Amino acid sequence: MPEITHLSIKLSGNIFIALFLFVAAVVWTVYVYKNTNPVVSTRLRRFLLTLRLLIVIFILALLFEPILGISLNWKKKPSVCVLVDTSTSMNLHDTLGPRYERVKDILRQDSWKNIAQKSELHYFTFDRILHNEFIPVEDSLVFNGSGTNISNAVADASEQLAEAHCKGIIIMTDGATNEGESLSRVGEQSTLPVFPIAIGSPQQQKDFLIRTVTANEVTYVNTKIPIEVSILNRGYAEQRVWVRIEQNGEVLESKAFQLTGDEPEKNLVLHVTPGSHGLLRYDVKIASLENELTYENNSKTIYLRVLEKKLKVISITGAPSLDAKYVKQVLEDDENIDIIWLVEKKGGGFYQPLTQDITTMIYDVDCAIFINFPTKETQTNLITSVRKAVADRDIPVIWFWGNQVDFEKVATLYEFLPLQSAPRVRSSKMIYAHLSEQAFTHPLLISDQPLVEIQHQWQQLPPIYSVFDDIPLWPGAQVLSVGTETNTNNSVENMSVPVIATRELPNHKSGAIFAEGLWRWKMMMWGVGQNDTMYRNFITNFVRWIANRETRKRFSVLTDKEIYRGGENIRFDAHVYTHDFQPIDNAEVTVKIRNSQDDQLLLSQPLGIGHYRAETNATNKGKYTFEATAQIDGRIFATDSGEFYVTEWSQEFI
Repeated sequence: MPEITHLSIKLSGNIFIALFLFVAAVVWTVYVYKNTNPVVSTRLRRFLLTLRLLIVIFILALLFEPILGISLNWKKKPSVCVLVDTSTSMNLHDTLGPRYERVKDILRQDSWKNIAQKSELHYFTFDRILHNEFIPVEDSLVFNGSGTNISNAVADASEQLAEAHCKGIIIMTDGATNEGESLSRVGEQSTLPVFPIAIGSPQQQKDFLIRTVTANEVTYVNTKIPIEVSILNRGYAEQRVWVRIEQNGEVLESKAFQLTGDEPEKNLVLHVTPGSHGLLRYDVKIASLENELTYENNSKTIYLRVLEKKLKVISITGAPSLDAKYVKQVLEDDENIDIIWLVEKKGGGFYQPLTQDITTMIYDVDCAIFINFPTKETQTNLITSVRKAVADRDIPVIWFWGNQVDFEKVATLYEFLPLQSAPRVRSSKMIYAHLSEQAFTHPLLISDQPLVEIQHQWQQLPPIYSVFDDIPLWPGAQVLSVGTETNTNNSVENMSVPVIATRELPNHKSGAIFAEGLWRWKMMMWGVGQNDTMYRNFITNFVRWIANRETRKRFSVLTDKEIYRGGENIRFDAHVYTHDFQPIDNAEVTVKIRNSQDDQLLLSQPLGIGHYRAETNATNKGKYTFEATAQIDGRIFATDSGEFYVTEWSQEFI
């Protein structure tokens, strides 16, 4: 309860003048109502006397502005924050027994009641992140966190208790920090006193574990690939042990080696040869030795994306250029792409010898790239052959504009491009490419990077060249980038001219770049202390997306990755469209996740332009499936499904 410590009344004028006027008003009022004409009853005279006195007091209050001052004092207990480490490593058994039992024993002690008499206790659990405040009941603690970040927990707890007059932070942890700062460093940097309670035995425990398993995550059927395994030895010597790799319980390869006390880390290479395509699981295991700290880290699972064949791309270039040179360089550097590169000669034909006719060559590819093609030198029979091959096999196409393009000949290919008819041309000017709103929900640019970072990367790009005032696109084509022009006084004029556009039909994809000089994105970034990573990623992602024959559906849901570590954030992005691919913003999108142990139902949040997002995390390793439903006005509009995998997050046991 608050306690009144001070009470005062202050006037803006002289208090003696106020008292004099008040007394004078009382005397005058009594005199006036002593005898009345006509004579009224005593009760009425008293009422009138009281009323006038109240009016006089009110007038005096207006004149002298009295201020009533009250001071209240609240006594509130200071707070103490208690952080409990619930990461997976707290399940370990050492010479003192299970670590989680030690935590529960400490929480049961009566000393907390003594602290609570003088302070407000706020209990939080943490692992990689700080979790909500909880009541310390034994059954409420679950030790399954996928990592330990003490610095993050201390910072977040300090922020949450900023208004609670926190005196200090008590941390119960085994100190096995694998993210953020160490406990000693946190104590030095924290603005609040930090009091650690060490959980576990200080003695070094014996352990034999797999530290890392490394492999190329993308490979091909019937291709032998190396799997690098790093093994740590803590305390064992003079034993012959084994390491092996399995698939569905079948041992694919096994190696034996000798442990020595002076070799704490051993690196070995195993090999696998995938016999089928898809996302394949492999388990790497090592021998279990006597008295290990834990056997949880004696195996590790990896997933490999096995492709049926390399992506095959053909590029036809109307004339040599720097843009063509660097696109070729990027694609040739990608070991997962086989590129056929053809450059036209003046007067017809190619500089490269053809082993078969051009139609047959295009029939056999996953994607066709046309750079500065066709030109005035391009022969009619070549354009006819190219058009026939693209039409017969629905070959996806990427078209790069160049200054030698002949739009009269391009007209033969309009139906396979985002471009509907010849654009209006002006003199060449430099423009800056900026991402459109559509780009942020387009699969070509969706990544695990924050949108702000993607925007920043594009804003750093140097200008390129454009000659177009107006570019007529097919209905339904998506503009991913538009150009802005800067003049000599650095003012910016907004332009509606597309720089990058895509088009999706039920059985065909195409993309177009209506500018040249993209080589500047590769070469000039080195001059400002950066690199060409963004350019390389853009070119290869463009080719991969175009070559993917899975065309856009009216309702699609994708995870941001296929493989997650236990406890890692999992993001679902959904897109809902009408029959003519106009975005729908009033849908209710739900995602139901299943694995062998539990089910989870998520409600997606709308982000606009037909885009919806839901996020969760999963700690149980294994295969997960999901079923998504889009409803409009309570009726099911469409459904979609998919799968992803969660691997164990064994950094806690390293």
